[in-house]
Amino acid sequence: MNIDRSGNSNNTSQALVRSGTIKLHHQAEKRLICQLSVEVNSTLATVTNAAQTDFDVKLPSLHNLYVFSVAAQQQSFRQAAAKLYVTPGAVSRQVRALEAELGVPLFQRVNQRVVLTPAGQQLQLQLQQAFALIATASAEVQMNATREPATLRLTVLPSVYQYFLADRLPQFRQLHPDIKVTVVPTMAVLDLAEKQLDFGIRNGHGHWPGLIAQALQTETLFPVVATSLYQAEPATLLQTMPLLNPYDDWARWFRQAGLPLPQQPDAASFPDKSALLDAVLAKQGIALLPELLCRDLLASGQLSRIPGPAIQASRAYYLVWPQRPLSTEATVFRDWLLGLFV
Repeated sequence: MNIDRSGNSNNTSQALVRSGTIKLHHQAEKRLICQLSVEVNSTLATVTNAAQTDFDVKLPSLHNLYVFSVAAQQQSFRQAAAKLYVTPGAVSRQVRALEAELGVPLFQRVNQRVVLTPAGQQLQLQLQQAFALIATASAEVQMNATREPATLRLTVLPSVYQYFLADRLPQFRQLHPDIKVTVVPTMAVLDLAEKQLDFGIRNGHGHWPGLIAQALQTETLFPVVATSLYQAEPATLLQTMPLLNPYDDWARWFRQAGLPLPQQPDAASFPDKSALLDAVLAKQGIALLPELLCRDLLASGQLSRIPGPAIQASRAYYLVWPQRPLSTEATVFRDWLLGLFV
């Protein structure tokens, strides 16, 4: 057998492959399925004995497997010992211990040199793949442990944030702790690209240049009042309490309800629906509001809906984002938010 001093045995390996003799006993192969149960230290010098796993077979010593793998790579116990910072005798003992555990010879010893047997070649091939997987898994775990959470920035109308989104964001954070959502409540129509915003929740007709718009839900308006005022007859409330929305909205509602529109002085003007909702909760009157904003207040009993029709809103709420591919994290958030309206 022709083997150089580095321990190479390519001719021998090729001959063995051609002859079809590289086979591993089934039971020995089964005992080697240990790829996913060990963590390789990046220095390749401090591998420790690992505990047995929950597999249905007894695994060989992972430390011995690693020492064997290094010796197989080097094709020399002496060179393996230098790489592992141990003595050649220690390498030899651990390889013999592994051979005893597996019940098959892994090396042939010829004139103080070592050559892999067919079983050794098969084992080394599998171990190389296993340790590569382990090294990748370990690197990913370390990277994930130190990775900063992905941050998404969302601009939203104050009313939508205060009365809908604020109580639901903790659910998203619990489901996706690796995604941080920063909210910018504002009435201003911000340029998402310029302000580096990922999403916006807007109220309008669904057309904004440079943005993709997804309707959150079809909006209707219906009258609500503070529950503590709902002791009176609804018809009495509608005729005596201030109507806080603009005249045109109330005119449509009374027309659809088939009721006369009461003559009232001009209603107070509210800068946004947060202020309108605050006025209703403060018992200042009755307002026509969308389900999106009063859903939780109705469920909690703070507001009551006055019987009657729901009229179609002239505008709707939309989730908008720039016309560019969404990141994985942005897609997760978009799908979660849209799922709240299914």
